[in-house]
Amino acid sequence: MNKKCLSIAISIFVIFASIFYLFPNFLLTLELRLCDTFSRSAKNINRSSPHLNEIVIIALDDISFKKLQKKWPFSRAIFADLVNRINKGLPKLIVFDMVFLGEGEDKEGDRLFARALYGKYNILLPYYIGRLGENNKPKEDFISDFGSAGYINKPIDNDGSIRRFCPFKLSLKSKFSDYACELYVFSRYYDYELGNIKLKNRDKQVVLNQLEIKDKDMFGKYDFSLRSDKTMWINYQATMGDFDTISMFRVLLDDFNPEVFKDKVVFIGKTSEIFHDIHDTPLGRMPGTAIVANTALMFLDGRFINEAPGWLNWLVIFIFCLSMVFICYRLPILKGLLFTVAVTTIVAAVTFF
Repeated sequence: MNKKCLSIAISIFVIFASIFYLFPNFLLTLELRLCDTFSRSAKNINRSSPHLNEIVIIALDDISFKKLQKKWPFSRAIFADLVNRINKGLPKLIVFDMVFLGEGEDKEGDRLFARALYGKYNILLPYYIGRLGENNKPKEDFISDFGSAGYINKPIDNDGSIRRFCPFKLSLKSKFSDYACELYVFSRYYDYELGNIKLKNRDKQVVLNQLEIKDKDMFGKYDFSLRSDKTMWINYQATMGDFDTISMFRVLLDDFNPEVFKDKVVFIGKTSEIFHDIHDTPLGRMPGTAIVANTALMFLDGRFINEAPGWLNWLVIFIFCLSMVFICYRLPILKGLLFTVAVTTIVAAVTFF
């Protein structure tokens, strides 16, 4: 009997040791798959975001290219016209998921766009961080009043999906050097000073101090945990089809009711496949604009995904292995080994495929 138990234990150890040796990212990949399952289940179980109907996406889609018959990149005069038309509807915020770098070919278009942005605190122009860490910010004329509104980069996991984002950049002394665009959305939506954000628990916990929200739809807790790489999970609550979306050409050709923008957060982004800005997410493929909107939605709602401590992950693995030993102990040796191989194969298949 003892020999049987020892044989089973050794077999299970050898199988899992082989998996971890051959696939060193096994646990990480399994974690990512579990995160996907959690996100899909949460979307089906939880009630929809209370702020979902406050978001409108203006999409630069294929039909807009066809209707407008303009060559990309558009003159910035078009975006000036777009901003002026949207502002007639009195939106709460206008958020560009585009970066307007340097001088445009149409200098008059640049001037008109700068004029449309002048004095508009409700318009957010983000930037992106280059591969060498450089900040690629919009033309100075466009952000001279209120500065650029954070970066829009998202890390891509090794399977090509976007599940995480970095809420802020930290200096070597753990001081905030800037924040993600979605935090600027949160800040201007609730009139919150980002300088009140603090880190605790060895920079693993983020606390939004002095936050007073008198919003009947806000029900979350405004502190959240960070992963070891200083990123956090994105709580996807909506697919692209869940957002109220308007093709850009309709706004530019006056084929819309300005009232649809009243008190809304309006995201403007590229959704056409030609821009190669469509990404895999736990809820399927969606354009980058929808990912930014989901991340902002997470902050507006206070619905965060807090990561379990590392010891809990190992405890789950230990309990799993212990259960395997017990089940195999109740079976004949050959059946026990076959059962172990079958379960391992299923776990590996779910993880990698």
